[in-house]
Amino acid sequence: MHRQREIKSCFEQSTFNAQEIIPGLFLGSITDLNTPLELEQRYITHLINVTPDNIPPSYSNLNTMTIPIINHPDENIESYFEDAHLKILDCLQKKSSILVYCNSGISGSATIVLSFLMKYGELFHQIPKDKKLNIVTYDIAFDYVRSKREISPNIGFILALNEIDFLRGHLLM
Repeated sequence: MHRQREIKSCFEQSTFNAQEIIPGLFLGSITDLNTPLELEQRYITHLINVTPDNIPPSYSNLNTMTIPIINHPDENIESYFEDAHLKILDCLQKKSSILVYCNSGISGSATIVLSFLMKYGELFHQIPKDKKLNIVTYDIAFDYVRSKREISPNIGFILALNEIDFLRGHLLM
């Protein structure tokens, strides 16, 4: 019952606080769902929900994906990276917008956005690249996103993102 009250109180807020990280890709929190007009004005047609909760039925007209995890270091968030990346790419290629959100918009959803930028960031001219490797590293993606929104992925999620850098570094050597 307490969890239901907590979720309900989140939806009582009516300010859209998500930030556009790159054109069409918004990073936000669950409270941003309480602003349907704002979503519509930004052409948001896709949602990625990084919480174990269901997307409210009022958004059944949107293209949605749920990553049913909690903000805990032991969660296997990396197993969702590829599907989330494909959802984001599909949306952006259709010239639509997508909101990636979690409870607070600073850990789980931020991790999904960071992983996307690390994999596909070179497609977007506004994202800087590592001068030596010519890729978007975790540090570059983190600094770029943090310049737009306060983020703080948990240690387990950071390790998953650092693993991407580690594996790519070995492939590029």
